[in-house]
Parts: sequence; C-alpha cells; structure tokens
Amino acid sequence: MNRGVALAIVLVIGLGGFLIVDAVTFSKEEPILKEFLEEYLQEYSQIILLPEQYREIDADIPDDVINAKNEESKKFIEKYFTEYNTNNRNYNNSSMQNITNGLKFIFQYNKDNGYCIKNAECSLSKYIEYSKTGYKRSKNKF
Repeated sequence: MNRGVALAIVLVIGLGGFLIVDAVTFSKEEPILKEFLEEYLQEYSQIILLPEQYREIDADIPDDVINAKNEESKKFIEKYFTEYNTNNRNYNNSSMQNITNGLKFIFQYNKDNGYCIKNAECSLSKYIEYSKTGYKRSKNKF
C-alpha cells in the first residue's frame, strides 16, 4: 500500500474520531449552557428594573439612583459579554460599550420622560437550539 494513502486513511480516521468525541463532549455541556442562559435571563430581567419605589409613571427619579443602576449594569455586562473585536467577524456584534450605552439610555429616557418598566420576566422557551461554533464557543437560539 502506498504510504500517502495509508497516511490519508490515518488522518481521516483521526479527524473522524476527534469530531465524534467533540460532539459527545458538547452534548454533555448542553445542561450547563441552559443553566447559564437561565441565570443570564434572570439577571437581565432584574437589571433593567429601577428600584421598586421608582416604578411608577412620572416618578421623580434622583440622578444617584440612575448612576447606581448604571454601575450595577456594568457588573452585569462585564460578567456576560466580551468586547467586540472588529478584526474577527465571527464575534457577536454586541459590544460591551453598545450594551452599556443602551442601558444608560433606557434609564435616562425613563427618568426624563416619566416612563417606567414596572416588571420584567425572561425565561427560556422549550425550543432551544445549541450549536458549536468553535473552540469553547457556541451559538444559542431561543
């Protein structure tokens, strides 16, 4: 048998074995991903809410409450997001700065216009799709 053919067969078998082991390992990680997403959604539903006494229309919201909420949201963002890398188009387009600015806008807009978010609930639907997109990376649709 030709050495090139033998080497190709070994490489194909090795690659196939790697892909099978990787798929099995990833399927074992799905419960961990689900738990992580549930934790994220629970925290998100709380991060967008102002303290209870300011959840009324036309409530007078002091600047220090808005500033405290912005600081709280920074911790949330740092925990769950990474900075967008313009050199790598595979990253999610949600940079930490964009999300920070979005939350700041929501809080300030509510303060300036007398609006409020009274309650928020987030949960995973039963139709969750996980797919591996690279080393230690996944894409989740829910």
